[in-house]
Amino acid sequence: MASRLAIGVSVGTAALVAATFTGATSLAQPSNQANLALTAATNQQIQVASVPSEAEVNSAKVDPAAKKTMAERLQRELDTTSSAVEKIAERAQSSWDALTEAQQKAIKRQELATTATTQSAAAQKRLAESQKQVGQIASESYRNGGMNPSVGELLTGDAQKALDRSQTLKNLAESRTRNLKSSESDAALASAWAKYTEAAKRESDRAVKAQTDAEADAQKEATGYRTEVQAQDSARKQLIARLAVLNGTTFKQEEAALTKRENVKREQALKAAMKAEAAKKAEEEQAARKAAAEKAAAEAKDDSAEGLPRPANVPGTEDSSADGQEEGSSAGSKTQAQKDAEAKEAAEKAAEKAEQDKANKAAAEAKAAQEKADKEADAKADAQAKADAEAKKKAQEAKDAREKAEQEQSGDNDSKDSAEEKAAEQKREQAKADAAAMAAKEKAAAQKRAAAAAAEKKSEQRKAAQKAAAQAKAKKAAAAKKAQARAAAQKAAKKAAAKRAAERAAAKKRAERASDDNGGSSSSKEAAIDWAMDIGANNYYGYIFGANGPRYFDCSSFALTAFKKSGISMTRTSTSQFKNAPKRIPLSQLKRGDLVFSSSNGGASMYHVAIYMGNGQVVHARNPSAGISPTPLSWVNNLYPLAARY
Repeated sequence: MASRLAIGVSVGTAALVAATFTGATSLAQPSNQANLALTAATNQQIQVASVPSEAEVNSAKVDPAAKKTMAERLQRELDTTSSAVEKIAERAQSSWDALTEAQQKAIKRQELATTATTQSAAAQKRLAESQKQVGQIASESYRNGGMNPSVGELLTGDAQKALDRSQTLKNLAESRTRNLKSSESDAALASAWAKYTEAAKRESDRAVKAQTDAEADAQKEATGYRTEVQAQDSARKQLIARLAVLNGTTFKQEEAALTKRENVKREQALKAAMKAEAAKKAEEEQAARKAAAEKAAAEAKDDSAEGLPRPANVPGTEDSSADGQEEGSSAGSKTQAQKDAEAKEAAEKAAEKAEQDKANKAAAEAKAAQEKADKEADAKADAQAKADAEAKKKAQEAKDAREKAEQEQSGDNDSKDSAEEKAAEQKREQAKADAAAMAAKEKAAAQKRAAAAAAEKKSEQRKAAQKAAAQAKAKKAAAAKKAQARAAAQKAAKKAAAKRAAERAAAKKRAERASDDNGGSSSSKEAAIDWAMDIGANNYYGYIFGANGPRYFDCSSFALTAFKKSGISMTRTSTSQFKNAPKRIPLSQLKRGDLVFSSSNGGASMYHVAIYMGNGQVVHARNPSAGISPTPLSWVNNLYPLAARY
């Protein structure tokens, strides 16, 4: 039997949402099939709008009729692009809901198969014990002609005692009969559990395969979402630019006009969805679906396997299924989307820390290099000073020698030979002094050149150290600026949150004063609305397909987490959140805290959910591009005429 209940998104996502499945079981099982059918039908790349060339647009400008035709064409293509973007988001969201439901079914089917295996083993064990007892009865009957010695003893003695003992004989016979019948019952139960177990295992394998297929579709949609949206956005910008050329306006003017037209269409769609006829039709459709689901549930219970009903538990055993556990629940499992979100957050923090550490290290290295350069320069300066003193000393000695020679020459002229000898001696001394002076001069020059080179090197090292210090300082300043910006953003967010809290408190008081003709109360959901609005106003949080928080969400996990803040349990997917709602109401009767949904198949399944805040506003996890934010109710595409009230 296959097992895929705790593997990651990169290989599989069996435990994608198991940790957050809470609430009642879905009323209608066909919703999973509807989602899978929708995914299969739309699992093709949506075509990008056809953009006419600028030359075509310029050519159309000269003729009024051609210009009108071109304008209509461009607007049609823009409408196509808007619809395509909605369809891409719908397709991706539906595929992830289909995956979630497939995972729920796979988990439940595997639980049933495990229970069946346990019960089947217990039934076989009980049957073996019963067969052993039957064998013992047969052996005794064979050895004693149908009765054991104790029975023979009952028939000896007088008649009254025989009559008294006959009741004991009767009881023994009835006991044997019960044992034989019990053995037959045990054999039937063991056979039923054996058949049911095989069927349950096959259904479990099929459910896991369906989960694998749904997972592949969801991964494909998540991977292609950004690329397809970017392609459509590029086409949209080109079409707006062509309109600007055609009409002699600017891009911003045409973009504003397009936004205005789209908002008008949204409002028209909202009015249509809020009409009484639309709500009545939706209620009739949902009633028919519920009746069909209840009929199907009566014919084939959730714990049947290939049409076989679940056999009775083997006497002496307990039902190993998890009573009260939400379908698909698996405590402790984590989705890959959650892991990716947490990894992304950890990576951002690690990058900031690494950048700060790098800046600190660079500053320390620059300081050490500067200190080393200063020491080397000081040492060379000392050597130069010593060399200068030595040269000066030798020059003075040469000077003293010349003066002495001159004095001796002037003081002794008595004899020519003596004078010549003294002159020669003086000449030698002079040459010797000159050589010493020359050597000292050359040495001084060499030391001077070395000192100059050392000074130049010191200057270069100082410049390098200053540059490194400046870079380190800049990085440190950038990190500090980033931290300040983050702190300022957090401060602004807190301030905005306080303002919103005050506004919500006022809105809550107004809501409490208002009469509640429709039943239910929004006040019980104020904690959910407060949390949702805080998350929607903070750019720290975002959207990832299949994510369950705490930083990244999709639409249904966002609604589920918000309602938990008010102590309200819901299921995980948008479809089941609608179907399991205690009450469904028309959009004309919306109250704060109601849930509104998107459906493209008449309510057979939902692919998006948003929390209504009142005054025509909702807050929702929209898509990976738009993130989480409040918007007008009309911005919920394919708005279903019925809302859910918990």
